[in-house]
Amino acid sequence: MKYKLIIFDWDGTLMDSIPKIVHCLKLSALQVGLPEPTTSEAAAVIGLSLDVAIAALFPEQEDYWTELVTGYQANYKASDSIQPVMFEGTAKLLSDLRDQGLLLAVATGKSRQGLNRVLDESQLCDYFITSRTADEAHSKPAPDMLKQILNEVGIDASSALMVGDSLLDMTMASNANMDAVAMSWGAADKLSLSASKALTICDSYVQLRQIICS
Repeated sequence: MKYKLIIFDWDGTLMDSIPKIVHCLKLSALQVGLPEPTTSEAAAVIGLSLDVAIAALFPEQEDYWTELVTGYQANYKASDSIQPVMFEGTAKLLSDLRDQGLLLAVATGKSRQGLNRVLDESQLCDYFITSRTADEAHSKPAPDMLKQILNEVGIDASSALMVGDSLLDMTMASNANMDAVAMSWGAADKLSLSASKALTICDSYVQLRQIICS
């Protein structure tokens, strides 16, 4: 196998959380009296650290940024109408890859508190040797998260693969001189992903497993 380390994004790659994130971003805007962003606009900032995402989504409303961040955090914790779930087959994929001797890690726009919570709830924590979050590194698409993980694990970028669902993930990997594969079911559509530097676009974990283990 070419790769020794597989680094996963979380939201939209392992967990079907895009609908809830988009809903909470829209709700936060309405609560402070700002126009609601479109679904595509909200989805496009997923993966950025929250403060950077809010600034990117509402560039002309700087006076509201702090309130929007606080509102989003409260809405995400309180909203029970849309519950994120792991994509079907996530645990089996991770188990299969680990059984192949691969090292697994996470690079996410979530906060450390947020990632720890979903790792515990999903009972997937033991599959990953390390992780980096938005409050521990520069926001995507900077390569900081990936470089920190590579340095910690002691593996070259040429032996690692990034798996994500967004253009931010693909660009982050490119900035780290790392190969990347895109999942088609997350934040970005296939047309946009096809124009990125992704090696390929996968519609299933079966496809992803074949690429990694070939």
